[in-house]
Amino acid sequence: MAHGFSGTQQRSLARTAQGFADAGFAVFTFDYRSFGESEGTPRQVIDIAHQLKNWKAAVAFTLGLDGIDRDRIGLWGSSLSGAHVVHVAAHNPAIAAVIAQVPFNGFPSRVEGRSAAESIGLFWVAINDRARALLGHRPLYVPVVGRPGERAIITTERADTIVLALKGSHWENRVAPRVILDMFFWRSARFGGASPQNAAPCLPRRAGCAYAARAGPRDR
Repeated sequence: MAHGFSGTQQRSLARTAQGFADAGFAVFTFDYRSFGESEGTPRQVIDIAHQLKNWKAAVAFTLGLDGIDRDRIGLWGSSLSGAHVVHVAAHNPAIAAVIAQVPFNGFPSRVEGRSAAESIGLFWVAINDRARALLGHRPLYVPVVGRPGERAIITTERADTIVLALKGSHWENRVAPRVILDMFFWRSARFGGASPQNAAPCLPRRAGCAYAARAGPRDR
């Protein structure tokens, strides 16, 4: 199990993992390179190719543990990580099942809560950050979560509440925006080189399904 965009294994992922453990599953969670408790510099840089390598390393490590049923290895991912688990499972016949929670599969044509001008501004910051990386300079960070009108990856009126809820964990409210450029071309459903025989049962979950299952308003 690994979290989605900029997330770490503490807090919500730990609670989800504990739920699986309580149900009798052996659970292995990890932070991606340069995030949370994992090493790697510069910090807070999302690299899709590196994250896929992290997943493959995690699977290989798990398969080498004692007491593990190697015929029933499942992957769980959310958001960007949800895309990763679909891709990894398509290339690894050892994966028996996948749970992909709101998996990323491309940007929507319209981003709610952000004007076209704000989206273009964030895009140019991402280009600037990528150029800095090519020149060997430090990342040009932006907040992961910000209030409407702020230059952040996600903007919401609940930004302060979200940041406060994650305070004290290894999560940081900053990220190198260069990953946006890679995400324009990242589609987990394009399996290039995968064998049809590798297809594991996959359970994608939409956010609407999760909201419908809750007893209360969606903004709680």
